[in-house]
Amino acid sequence: MKHMRKIPQKLQPFLWSKNVRELDLKRDKNYIIPQILAFGSLKEIKWLLKVYGKSKTRKVFLENPQPIFTASLLHFVKNFVLDIRRKEIDEKKYLTNIIGTAR
Repeated sequence: MKHMRKIPQKLQPFLWSKNVRELDLKRDKNYIIPQILAFGSLKEIKWLLKVYGKSKTRKVFLENPQPIFTASLLHFVKNFVLDIRRKEIDEKKYLTNIIGTAR
């Protein structure tokens, strides 16, 4: 991880359940990494990879699955952002079951 310790305020919309001023990059990586991968744009994902590196981001993603991804987003993150095409993962641990409001 690079020398940065503070999380930019501009990431607050993607880390909405916590105050970014109270987050620590090292301590809260299991929250920050999945949230940015799932809800950030390419700009935020680039920031994430710059701060944590691809190896650490991949490790946190694989070791701490969060059910916050749609199927298409999971495919994009796994295969293109993190380049783990050949690794089998239990997709059910990553997929959200929230599709929208029923009518």
